[in-house]
Amino acid sequence: MENGSTVAAPRLRPKKPSLLLWLLGLALIAALIWSGVWLLAAQQTGTELQAWVAREKAFGRVWSCPNPKIGGYPAAISINCASPRFDGLILGHTYSGTLQGLNVTASVSHPRDIDIAADSPFVATSKDQKVNFQLTWSDLKVRLSGLPQDLWQAAVSGENVALRGSAGAVGFAGAVRETAVTAAQRTTQDGPAIDFNLTLGGATLPLIEQLLGPGAPTDIASQGTVTKTSFETNLTPAQNLDLWRTAGGHVDLTSFTLTRGDTKFAAKGTFALSPAHRVSGHFETTSSGLEPVLQHYGIDPGLLSFGALLGNLLSGHSNDAQTQGPTKLHLPIELDDGRLAVGPVRTSFTMEPVY
Repeated sequence: MENGSTVAAPRLRPKKPSLLLWLLGLALIAALIWSGVWLLAAQQTGTELQAWVAREKAFGRVWSCPNPKIGGYPAAISINCASPRFDGLILGHTYSGTLQGLNVTASVSHPRDIDIAADSPFVATSKDQKVNFQLTWSDLKVRLSGLPQDLWQAAVSGENVALRGSAGAVGFAGAVRETAVTAAQRTTQDGPAIDFNLTLGGATLPLIEQLLGPGAPTDIASQGTVTKTSFETNLTPAQNLDLWRTAGGHVDLTSFTLTRGDTKFAAKGTFALSPAHRVSGHFETTSSGLEPVLQHYGIDPGLLSFGALLGNLLSGHSNDAQTQGPTKLHLPIELDDGRLAVGPVRTSFTMEPVY
């Protein structure tokens, strides 16, 4: 340089990280944190499912899920089972069966509330090979809230549910177009109770055919409360029912409706189990179009109509026939240790023991 002087090189300012890099870093940290939360929730969901499987095993029902696949990241946890297997009790008898597929899903925020989607069909055979059946559906979903010990609500919904099978040389079949069942547990002054709600749309069931004769599909709706529902996991269903009976448990039927063409039936009342394990209870009913059914059981509809007319006059229902079309019967129904009485008529019909 001239005159022996030097010129200082310009100082370079360090570049600040761009806003984009900051955002990428924050996103990476958030993803890592969320992944940790998801893994913890997935672990909890798996633990809750294992506890539920253990609880089912205590009731004599063993479920197995070969090669489960866990997914659903980032918003949910899902466990998929291909061809799960069932071994255990169904209505007091031992069966082995398989399901086409099972997908269990829970949200990260509520890992103890589980949604179950089942793939049709469920095929089962009794241990003695005398009974086999196949249950099919076009859609079947189950919602369980509060697993495992604190299970407080269960809901089942299905479409086009059909059952076919045989018991020895006798075949059986039934179908329901739409079904919805909910059960929720709550605590009362008398102990735990379960509120239930049942809807069956377009049902063709052997029991209905037996009671009403062949005919069109039936719509059924029912709701009520089961009291004193303290069940023990180490007892069989029959033992738990007996425990419930001896504790004074009963069913408060808030409403029951059955509609089948021109036949309509509605009831409400209370029932329990007798020492002989048969149903005993009292129901107030309203019906129309039941005359053929009553005659089938040897009940004179004319006698009931006279009793109903007298009851209507005393209760203020005297204008039913004029204002609502077909004559309605307002009758009490009694079940005394399974023996049926309709109004003033005691029938020969007796229910079989429940267990």
